[in-house]
Formats: sequence, structure tokens, C-alpha cells
Amino acid sequence: MGDTVLLCVHGIQGGPERFSEIERALAGRFDVVRLLLPGHGTDVRAFRTSGMDAWQACVDEAIDELRREYRRIVYLGIPWEACWALTPVCAAIAWIP
Repeated sequence: MGDTVLLCVHGIQGGPERFSEIERALAGRFDVVRLLLPGHGTDVRAFRTSGMDAWQACVDEAIDELRREYRRIVYLGIPWEACWALTPVCAAIAWIP
């Protein structure tokens, strides 16, 4: 879409679906990438076999890929509870001309 992308990274035991409201609120203004960290979104066994190194590598790879396509990457890494507070803010931003 443009030269800016919002990279959303969920917290521990969260998932990319936590950012769907934010993505909808910003639709048409920014591209949004919702990352799924290794070991998340499946089962406890997968979570136990992943860890900080795998999560960091996942984020690093995503940033490397996005750098090839976008001039600016805005990083949003939060626990899922904070998404509730940010959704109204993003909706307001989406209406700024």
C-alpha cells in the first residue's frame, strides 16, 4: 500500500488475532503485519519447546523481510490486554485526514 508498515508482535501465550481490531481500525492508512511467534497458537507442547531465542529470530526475520518492501517499520509489541486500550486510539488515527 504505502511505504510504512505496522509490525504487531503479541505477548507470551497471545496470538496475532489480538491485533485484528487495530488492523481494522487502520485499514487503508497503513499496512499491518500480525506476527505469530513460534510455539504460540498451537498447544502447550509447542510452546514449551520454543523460547526467547526462537521468538527473537522470528521478529528479526520479519523485520529483515519488511525492510525490503517498506521504508518505515513501526513496531508494536504488547501484551494482549493493552490491545483493548489501543483500539480506540487507532480508530481515531484512522479518521485523521
